[in-house]
Amino acid sequence: MTQAHEFGARRAVTSAAQDGLWFVDTCVHDVPTYQVCRAYRVSGELRVDSLRTAWSGLVARHESLRTTLVSRDGRPLQLIAGERGQVLLG
Repeated sequence: MTQAHEFGARRAVTSAAQDGLWFVDTCVHDVPTYQVCRAYRVSGELRVDSLRTAWSGLVARHESLRTTLVSRDGRPLQLIAGERGQVLLG
């Protein structure tokens, strides 16, 4: 990860549970064991501006949605993006 990707992020030590997930991921690549994906069908008009505002508010309140695990010197490290990070939709 480059410095540009870390702009505005703070670092934090990982928990024992995160260490375990990181270890499994480093041993077995490309296996979505701990990934959860959801899709929703929307009928009617979608107000993208309202959805973006609601999603941004949700992400700002919950730092777990702004957290990325990265490897530093062979160990996991949390990078937690700032509350004002850009939220991508679409």
